[in-house]
Amino acid sequence: MEMTQPTVRPYQHANIGRPCFGETVTGDGYVVIDLEDSLLIGIIDVLGHGEEAHELARFCESWLKSHASSDILGLMHELHIQLKGSRGTALTLAHLKPPLIRSVGIGNTMLYRMKDQPKSVAAQSGILGQIMPTLRIVETPLIAGDLIFLVTDGISEHLDNWRLMSWFSLPLNRFCVEILREYGKEHDDATCLAVRYLP
Repeated sequence: MEMTQPTVRPYQHANIGRPCFGETVTGDGYVVIDLEDSLLIGIIDVLGHGEEAHELARFCESWLKSHASSDILGLMHELHIQLKGSRGTALTLAHLKPPLIRSVGIGNTMLYRMKDQPKSVAAQSGILGQIMPTLRIVETPLIAGDLIFLVTDGISEHLDNWRLMSWFSLPLNRFCVEILREYGKEHDDATCLAVRYLP
């Protein structure tokens, strides 16, 4: 299990992940990239498990960091080309620049925004590197105090809103621990990335 809790002003973020039962490395990944006047975040879930999936997830992280921009549609299309011939990946990217969160996703990844109640943004069907749909950007408000979290499909989609809200004020690392402990699937790589906007 790994965890980080750095800060990129005016954002705090924390991440936790663990590999599928029986594996020593994970095929999940994430990025948090400071674009000076905004923030680019993403969650990666390479198909399958084990070393090959792990290496492809690290490639995706490195590629996104090297090509980071606010053009999330362009990043998705370019990475799709880079991954052709590979096992493919699910990916959700979000660009945070007040007053909006702009997000786009493909495959079994999810974005949630929490303020008064959790609201989910599901990714579109497809596999980056294999099957690319016509992508659409979803825009949601970004308000002071918002908590945004992204998960791979190793975290159950059946989250309890009351329980989530009871964790809302926890430190982000504790929030991620609770998500993984309560909703993580043992037989899948599982990752949660949480970001709080505190201007």
